[in-house]
Amino acid sequence: MRYVIALLAVYVLDVPMREALAAWRARRMARTSGKPLLNVGSGTSTSSATAEKLRGNVNCDIAASRDVKCTSGVVCYCDVGNLFQFANKQFGVVLAANVLRYVSDRTKAEAELHRVADHVIIADNVIAWPQLGPGRKFPTN
Repeated sequence: MRYVIALLAVYVLDVPMREALAAWRARRMARTSGKPLLNVGSGTSTSSATAEKLRGNVNCDIAASRDVKCTSGVVCYCDVGNLFQFANKQFGVVLAANVLRYVSDRTKAEAELHRVADHVIIADNVIAWPQLGPGRKFPTN
């Protein structure tokens, strides 16, 4: 049980700080480049609890509706492995915070990120622990 509590404590501190620092750096680089910031894997909620996740000029997620046009202030559909709706080097910076660990072909995803932006910032947590998802539980031993 102590193991689970320690993992949670480190994760709760590591992930938000890593994402916040990456987002700060991405916004700064985008301003310098004069091109917009693309935030992939932003999530789809715009509630006050998660609105901070919408860090880019364009925010997209695989769970978003395909009917939404990619404009500022909304979350549009995108698959990090196939960013077909974006032109080459359309963005100054692309931010992928805790996204690539969910992708089956990381090499292809990274190539797409580099195709659409001048600079790529990837922020994944560095703690090796089982990812939670439907039917997954923390280890108890």
